[in-house]
Amino acid sequence: MKKLIILIASLFMITGCSQKSADNSENKENTETATSASITQEVVDSISVTEVSASVSATESEIENMPAWQRAYRNKLYDIINSDNYIADKAFFSIYDINNDDIPELFISKDDCHAAACNVYTFTDYLIDLGGYGSWGNCQFYPNKNILHGGYTGQGEYHNHYYRLNNDGSMSELIYFYDNSGGIQETVYKINDVEVTEEEYEAVTDEYSDPYNSIRRLGRDLKLSKEVVDGVFNGASDWKECYKKFLYGLLPEVDDYACFSIYDVTDDGIPELFIAEGTRHTSECYIYTFKNGLVYIDKLGTYGDLGYSPEKKLFTSSNLSQGYYSCGYYELDEDFILQTEIGFFTNYNAVATEEERIYEINHEAVSYDEFKNAYEQYTSINDFIGLGRDYHFTEEEIQKALAE
Repeated sequence: MKKLIILIASLFMITGCSQKSADNSENKENTETATSASITQEVVDSISVTEVSASVSATESEIENMPAWQRAYRNKLYDIINSDNYIADKAFFSIYDINNDDIPELFISKDDCHAAACNVYTFTDYLIDLGGYGSWGNCQFYPNKNILHGGYTGQGEYHNHYYRLNNDGSMSELIYFYDNSGGIQETVYKINDVEVTEEEYEAVTDEYSDPYNSIRRLGRDLKLSKEVVDGVFNGASDWKECYKKFLYGLLPEVDDYACFSIYDVTDDGIPELFIAEGTRHTSECYIYTFKNGLVYIDKLGTYGDLGYSPEKKLFTSSNLSQGYYSCGYYELDEDFILQTEIGFFTNYNAVATEEERIYEINHEAVSYDEFKNAYEQYTSINDFIGLGRDYHFTEEEIQKALAE
């Protein structure tokens, strides 16, 4: 028992996954966070502040010279902003490439109610409306399986549709699952409207979903406003100008405690952009890169902070809530997908007795000793830096970070 207390005491100290204690994190709400001095790349070293305009509104010439897909998406979003059914406080959008053709798809969420689907668009030689998917204004995408999930739940019934976007711009439905296990009536399981056993149902659903690895919830990442739209679809030909315009576009919309960092985690000379949406417990860090335009990678972290080990090339994020502790370590693969290397979970502080305590690695139950040994291998990594909170969201800080 003594060694258990020692482990758990160290588990939640500053040497843990996020490198911050829960108590210190809670104080972030009303205090400014010091910078982590993580910007050490040559591409942003020794920069000098220059005067730049905070305006991101593109000229007619700049719009004309944008890639065709950027121009089409920009026009579509402007059409919604100028329409009668645009509700400024409800409308959001996302961009993400779901068919690996280097042209991201556009996900538009006009509302966040249960019945609100996420409208998806792609671009080939022209804009293609792929229809609405999901509920609560968003849909899910599994990058490792290249599958879009458009499920809907209501009155104890679960409708789960899985799709794949083809390179010709058409969307193929791969499979449809139905069950009413949330209701009071006799439970029925169906695959493509054919009744199956529960065992058959679960075996096939596991082939399509990817719940324990990379999941993108798309539709509600960016506020749908003129400033943000201009910041995203800015026609910039280099990463500095692209990030600069994007950050200026976000200025009117971000939380007072939002911050950002710039750091090259791929060693390709193009640094990634990390945007911390705030300092609340639920505040994540959005990750972007530049590849012929702004590319959204993923979001991760808590309290607007994301740990990164330059030596191991690992990201880390942890969460402590009501005695439940989870921690993960992730690597960015060549396709810019965050892959889980290892994940830890324990309910140590949520239960009263040793018999009730569980320890999991990658969602599988393990012994205390297995958990301890594996956990200590990762917490002993001592070069983690914080990403997301190096610069405050002000014109001066944006100029400083992205000066010529």
